[in-house]
Amino acid sequence: GKSTGDWKTSGFDALAEDGLAGIRLLQQRKDVDPKRVGFWGISQAGWIMPLAASKSPDVAFILTTSGATVDVKTEGKYDYLVRLRDAGVAGEDLALAERILDLDHEVTMTGQGYDELRKLAIGARSKPWWKTFEFQLVPAGARAFPRLIGGFDPRPVLDEVTIPILWMYGEADKSVEPSASIAILNDVMAKQPKPWTIKTFPDADHGIQLKRDGAAPFPHRAYAPGYWDTMAEWMKQLGN
Repeated sequence: GKSTGDWKTSGFDALAEDGLAGIRLLQQRKDVDPKRVGFWGISQAGWIMPLAASKSPDVAFILTTSGATVDVKTEGKYDYLVRLRDAGVAGEDLALAERILDLDHEVTMTGQGYDELRKLAIGARSKPWWKTFEFQLVPAGARAFPRLIGGFDPRPVLDEVTIPILWMYGEADKSVEPSASIAILNDVMAKQPKPWTIKTFPDADHGIQLKRDGAAPFPHRAYAPGYWDTMAEWMKQLGN
């Protein structure tokens, strides 16, 4: 509760340093082996944790749930487009939606093109898929944090990092496209062997959870079978 930082003005480098500060704090404890401290994180942390590891030898390992390895621009479009595809939107309509997203990114990064973006967005509001799209038109001046991270591409970081990493993905993830991220990981490892493990979970979403069981007395979203065991076994093997 004493942080003076502002996440809206902090890019991935600053967030990586926050993570490293946590590592170093743990390393000072007498009941912690300073050489065996690592990260666990979900979603955006999949970009930040390897970046932190590239900055410091203090990171011994990483477990990442639903961590994208595509660039920020590509990941930012996926959840919008997958909703439209699931709703049967294709062809020129899907191309228009992607054009809006690309232009929105350009406005974020450069401050240019807002008038064209606004014109396209207003014109598309009459489309039957607009509500499914869930796109919000935001002025360029309100994009401080997205501008800080919008140009990030994790590939150079992944090429550099050599520590053990467990990459876990839900095959039904609607926020991060598992196949795209896994393809990049496989390409990185093909060019340089890494102590990395990739695990996928059928029917699991971004949080590695399954759909709600409507027939259950207390419907909830259970974690995919094997999720917790996968992490526990990986950590045991790492300890050996």
